[in-house]
Amino acid sequence: MKDFFTKEVLAHPIVLSAFGAVVLIAIGSGAYYMSATRAPATLAADNTSTSTLLATGVVETAQSGELSFVSGGRVVRVPTTVGAHVSAGQVLASLDTSSLAAAQAQAAATLKSAEAHLADIMAGSRPEDVAVSQAQVSQDQVALSDAIAQAYTTADSAVHNTVDQFMTNPRVDPKITFQTDGSIENALEFQRLIAETSLSSWQSSSGDLAAARTGIAAVATLLTDASNALNRATIDSAATQTKITAYTTAVATARTALNSALSAIDAASAKLATDQSSLALKQAGATTQAIAAQQAMVDSAQASVDAASAALRNSLVIAPFSGSVASVHVKTGDVVPPGTLAVSITPAAALQISAYYSEIDVAHITVGEHADVTLDAYGSGRVFPAKVVSIDRAPTMQGNTPAYKVVLQFATADPAITIGMSANVAITN
Repeated sequence: MKDFFTKEVLAHPIVLSAFGAVVLIAIGSGAYYMSATRAPATLAADNTSTSTLLATGVVETAQSGELSFVSGGRVVRVPTTVGAHVSAGQVLASLDTSSLAAAQAQAAATLKSAEAHLADIMAGSRPEDVAVSQAQVSQDQVALSDAIAQAYTTADSAVHNTVDQFMTNPRVDPKITFQTDGSIENALEFQRLIAETSLSSWQSSSGDLAAARTGIAAVATLLTDASNALNRATIDSAATQTKITAYTTAVATARTALNSALSAIDAASAKLATDQSSLALKQAGATTQAIAAQQAMVDSAQASVDAASAALRNSLVIAPFSGSVASVHVKTGDVVPPGTLAVSITPAAALQISAYYSEIDVAHITVGEHADVTLDAYGSGRVFPAKVVSIDRAPTMQGNTPAYKVVLQFATADPAITIGMSANVAITN
């Protein structure tokens, strides 16, 4: 029976085929199970794969080479020519600066004086300076006393020697000796009594300034009234034209002398007040307010110097960087308005390119990364090395597509590279 089963059943082709299928299924299931349950292996990074990010741009300079006059005027000097090498700070063209230089020198002198005065204030007064000021005040007091005494002499003469010529009993009951308008006559005779009283008070005041001013005012009014009376005098046998003219001239002379005496008193009084203030400041020492006021003067003077210096600089065209002169647009003798283009220079420093990348590409670019650049002028066979120096964080619309500006700088200042050349940028990472 066993042999029959072995020979007839197990060896039957159908049974063998079924058995083979079962084995294959089992093997496949086992392999799938092992694959599904095995811990996932860490995939090694494909460090060998590379990508090249391409873009185009134009060679440019980070520094503007178009140099213009800030102010206007007549060009007096253009000490450069096309192709010449220039250094940073070199003057390339200048306007007439004679008046500007004078203004700057004047401003500098004013500043120096203000600073010196501030230093004096902060240092305080020396004893010898105080002594000098005290002596000056004493001299001023003497001068004022002399001016008051001289004014009294002038006023007294105007009353007793000039007006009293045409008055009777002038000190007690003055009456004029000619006919004139009644109201003017009364005013003149009354003012003569007032003048007498004022002169007496002045004389007894021992040179008091207030008494002097009161006396001068009274005499001045008297002379004005006398002039009015004489101008309306009636000419007769007692008061001839000759007499009236002489009186009028004498009054006018007295008025001029009195005015001069008053001016002398005013001048002497003002000088005394100024010198007394100066002495008081020296004796008290510098105050915070005085120092602050003088510091303000220094600051104002410094501002004037700065303004004059700026005006002087604005009349010059100065190279902001080293390079070579590309073109000269003005010549000596030209009269130019502000903003006139004077000189164009090409910088000696390495040039740069602005290229624009999509947001997908720019994510793979970093500052400092190397790039290869070819220029249309030389074809693809000549490569110029460059590196990324900046990447914009905000996009710029290029047509209807947002793109990010990437600035690349050439590694060397190759004379073969000039501004305006079309460039092809390749960044490999």
